[in-house]
Amino acid sequence: MTEEQQQQDKTTATQHSNNPLQMLNQWYQKNDYLQFRKMEAPKLIRFIYIVGTIWIVISAIGMILSGEGESGFGVGLLIFGTLALRVSCELLILGFRLNETLTEVKNLLEKDS
Repeated sequence: MTEEQQQQDKTTATQHSNNPLQMLNQWYQKNDYLQFRKMEAPKLIRFIYIVGTIWIVISAIGMILSGEGESGFGVGLLIFGTLALRVSCELLILGFRLNETLTEVKNLLEKDS
């Protein structure tokens, strides 16, 4: 090995030190979940929407088929209940989409400068 290669190996070894705190800090800085750069709430909102829609549809069909004078309310629940759930979930997700778009714009501006 030449002296340059030995020096380069020493430099590489010091750069990749086994300091646990340094390794933990590097992992923390790279982890988007812990830095709140990646949002998990939209996934939860989508799950709530799917479960809520299934629940509304089953309840509405039960009211329609019961035949106890609640069929009109069942139809209204089927139409307006699913619509209201959809709009409310969209409004919740809107803030997260704005955040994603602004983050993309920031990253593009940082890349250009």
